[in-house]
Amino acid sequence: MQALVTLLAYVAAIAFFLWSLKRFVGSFDGSKRPTPANKRPVDTTGGRRPSAKAEKKTVADDIVSIVEPLNDNAAIEKSFRAVFAIMTSERRDSIVRYYMRKHRCGTHEAMRHAIVDRQNDEERFR
Repeated sequence: MQALVTLLAYVAAIAFFLWSLKRFVGSFDGSKRPTPANKRPVDTTGGRRPSAKAEKKTVADDIVSIVEPLNDNAAIEKSFRAVFAIMTSERRDSIVRYYMRKHRCGTHEAMRHAIVDRQNDEERFR
């Protein structure tokens, strides 16, 4: 009986510790803790939407494009290697072959199509 009472006391202490930690730090799933009703954030915009420039501000989670202008063959090759750098050379070659078949074009034009498709994917998920 004594061991059961001690165990329940430990469980209660741990539960209280976790509850107070959650209140202090926030929830454990990463979401922010709710703001108390008397401390709600004040709208300083007066109901106006932020400008397009303010909305376009880059955040740490944004995908930033690393592609340079595709003016000549050397720039296309350099951009292709930079964009698909995490892939093996065999995989990059298979991508080039895929776009050559798909668009019935040469190597550099296929690389340009692959880069543009990758840019479109980045834009889609912003």
